[in-house]
Parts: sequence; structure tokens; C-alpha cells
Amino acid sequence: MNKIYGFTNECVSAYPNIYNFDGSNVLSVLGSGDQYFTAILNGAKNVDVFDLNMVCLLYTSDAAD
Repeated sequence: MNKIYGFTNECVSAYPNIYNFDGSNVLSVLGSGDQYFTAILNGAKNVDVFDLNMVCLLYTSDAAD
């Protein structure tokens, strides 16, 4: 099992000031899922995620339910 991060170490609250999510398509690392949720909550139309750690998919799919 690989380590799962419960939250990001990035300042995702600054993302809306850097990126225009409104109606956009986003490709992001999955990690803790914070980048995914930030994009969705700020108007992204579609967010595709990827991560080498497949355990992240299980972690974030539970969080999204």
C-alpha cells in the first residue's frame, strides 16, 4: 500500500486567482482530491484526474460519495 494524503500541501484557495475554471476542461493530479474538488467547486465543466498511486482512486471515490 502507498501512502495516502488526507489533504494537499498546496494553496488550492489561490487556484481561482490563477486559473479560470469557469466552464473549462481540467486535467489534474488526483492526490488527496483537493485539486479535483477545487476545480469542480470553481466551475470546471469536466475534471479528469490521474495518479501513479492507484490507492488514491479508492480514497477519493469514498470521499466523493
